Amino acid sequence: MGDVMDKYSIDYYQILDSELYRLKEKDTGIYWYPLRDFFKKALFRKVNITSYRDNEFYNKYMRVISSEHPNQAVKGLQIKTWFINEEGLYLILSNLKPLNDTIRKNQIREKYEAAAKSLLGVTTLNSSTPPKFIGFQPDLSNYDVWSIICLTNDKSITQKTLWKRCEICGFYYPNTIKYFSRLSQKHLNDKCRQCFGTGFRCPNARYQYIYQRNGYDLIYKLYQNNPPEEIVEELKKWLG
Repeated sequence: MGDVMDKYSIDYYQILDSELYRLKEKDTGIYWYPLRDFFKKALFRKVNITSYRDNEFYNKYMRVISSEHPNQAVKGLQIKTWFINEEGLYLILSNLKPLNDTIRKNQIREKYEAAAKSLLGVTTLNSSTPPKFIGFQPDLSNYDVWSIICLTNDKSITQKTLWKRCEICGFYYPNTIKYFSRLSQKHLNDKCRQCFGTGFRCPNARYQYIYQRNGYDLIYKLYQNNPPEEIVEELKKWLG
């Protein structure tokens, strides 16, 4: 028998352009996700429920819940379906394998999968081939100084930011027009602005002003927090 709906409240949310729903357990605050609906709308995959229901690694996180149909057009209709909680969904997303499909479909699927992983806080890469999109901020330690300065000063970057891998340098940047130039109304370049030749623009006006006037060495000194006298000396050189 499914659980009674008065134990839960319905919560609507979005993953990119897909509108989904989940149930929030009133006593614990735990979110429960309808497994089939999540796979269809967030991952663009078909799912065999029994493969998870009959697997002891996952089934302890699953339950059948009787709930009101989320579609307002059929308001009042009760349905029973398999749900999985956040912990179980985290494990599923951490162990997803790539599908053999067309390049276009795989790119769309990868983009949504990255956003779904971001929602659940999944930061592991489970493929030997670097994905085109990731839903978490990468390690910036190997990035060049100017990229680090632009990224760390960009206040628009949040936990929901989708990052895309540049096909030239292999580094990940936010999938926005700030870091990838626009090819068409709906598509951004797969080459970052640095590799494409247009460069990044830093939100910090001081850094941008110096950078545009060939003051890269000064910016490096500022970024490394060098002693003030060294920064002053570099500033004198830069001013000529």
